[in-house]
Amino acid sequence: VMNEQLGLLYMMAGRAGEDGFSGDTGSAWLAELSRPAGLSISPSTRDLWIADSGNERLRMVFSQVGPDKDHRVICSNGIECKVTLKGNGLQPGNRLGVMPFWQQCGEVESATFQTGLEMNPVVEEPSPSFTMKTYSFGKLNMLSTGSFRLCFCITGAVVYGRTTDCSDPGSYIKDAGALIITGPANNMASPISVVAGLRFDVTLMGTELSNFDRIRLRDKSDGCAATTSSRVMDSSRVDDARSYGNLNTSLWTDIQIDTRREYVVCWCKGADDNDEKLPCNSDWDFVLEVVQINVMGPTWTEVDVILGTSQDIVITGTGLSAGDRIRIVDASVECGLPAAANFSMAIYPGTGGVVPYGPADVISVDAATWRGIKFRHTRDLKVCWCGARDGCVHGSDFNIHALTLHVTGVFTEPVQKFNVTNLEFFDARIEGRGLLGTERIRILETYTECGSLYASQFSDQVPETVLPVGDPWQSSPNYIQWNGIVVRKSTMYRICQCTCTNAACCSEGSDFYVEAAAFWAGSNLVQAAEELGKYLGQEQE
Repeated sequence: VMNEQLGLLYMMAGRAGEDGFSGDTGSAWLAELSRPAGLSISPSTRDLWIADSGNERLRMVFSQVGPDKDHRVICSNGIECKVTLKGNGLQPGNRLGVMPFWQQCGEVESATFQTGLEMNPVVEEPSPSFTMKTYSFGKLNMLSTGSFRLCFCITGAVVYGRTTDCSDPGSYIKDAGALIITGPANNMASPISVVAGLRFDVTLMGTELSNFDRIRLRDKSDGCAATTSSRVMDSSRVDDARSYGNLNTSLWTDIQIDTRREYVVCWCKGADDNDEKLPCNSDWDFVLEVVQINVMGPTWTEVDVILGTSQDIVITGTGLSAGDRIRIVDASVECGLPAAANFSMAIYPGTGGVVPYGPADVISVDAATWRGIKFRHTRDLKVCWCGARDGCVHGSDFNIHALTLHVTGVFTEPVQKFNVTNLEFFDARIEGRGLLGTERIRILETYTECGSLYASQFSDQVPETVLPVGDPWQSSPNYIQWNGIVVRKSTMYRICQCTCTNAACCSEGSDFYVEAAAFWAGSNLVQAAEELGKYLGQEQE
């Protein structure tokens, strides 16, 4: 080829004085020809065609080897990314890499491949074309979104004096343009910590975010292929459109979760590159985990508590504090509703009993203990928990069901009743659930209240020889019974009960605070029924 300005000849293909056939897909300078007989230049690509007559071939020298510049390709985070390049001389085995945009292709000292792509760099998908190739980087999981640089490497090319195999990012010297990655950044490495029952916001930062985008909040163990967790107290706060946002920020507000656990926010691309709405209906549309939510608070459990003795209520979990408060309510009360602000009547507020309005007696980050609580009715109860830092006053503040309590002991609703003929021996049988066989009773006349100072002393109408001190004579989980009791006087009596759980148990009047039964001692059964009805506030049977 003649250089008209310098008058010099350059050899572009073949070896002087050597006849042969080699060099396809390699450097034209190293190729061998045999009796080349004609030349032609493609008007569109400017490639040089050679009639290699001795080899009976048409041979071609590419005018350009590699991709065109200024490609602009858009992919979305969480979705498979494919890049199609146009150019010339695009041959099998060459590689395309994605680099941070602040880097220039071919920077030897600082070149790095961008992380967050399933594969990077990659070879082309098989294709016979020399002018168009497609490269698949797999599913994206980018810690940041925005613009990145596409850099191209020719395998076997001499780069900076060395033949490259394209393993060094510095050998990617051809700039093919920009890859724009849209969607939110993956912030899974920076979890958000929130308190169960308290409102919080989810903020996504990224590129080309849309009002059509949707999120779901799921248990971390379930991953993104599931519906919004049932522990989200109002799923519409999550499943509906964002509360506020623009192209770079999306905000979902006032979210509440009622259970301590690890959760993830999964994102669905709701609009295409032209801002046309895309479906976010199937679980599989939510392809990207973008942020982890660590919910602190109590771990729900259920425990048995014993009627007739002082009990500790222990809540375990994470992130517990001295500001936490509880309400013990009947099982029918929903935590978070107005009734959750009031304690159940099953809590005994009298002597020796504690209504736990205040902070826990013992507190750590993973356990809180309220001590000295007494129960006077055999019921199922809930412990509703509040972790609000600005106060726990209303029922809506106590919106976390932290414990289920099963109060075991004698049945007290209503107080059990029976008739006794005075001066005749009788058996005191009292029914209940979960009875231990270590219960104690005191028989008192009704002017002495259960739980009062003198409740630990038997009525003097019970002869000392038949006092039912100590454990019941007969017992099972469903009843306790003392045999051979007698009273001297015709009057109303009450039976006060205590449960013995330690060596010093049932020694004070305040220990016998549970009214387990009542009976009328006398010979007139009609009068007995009337008196019991009056005493118990019931209609005469």
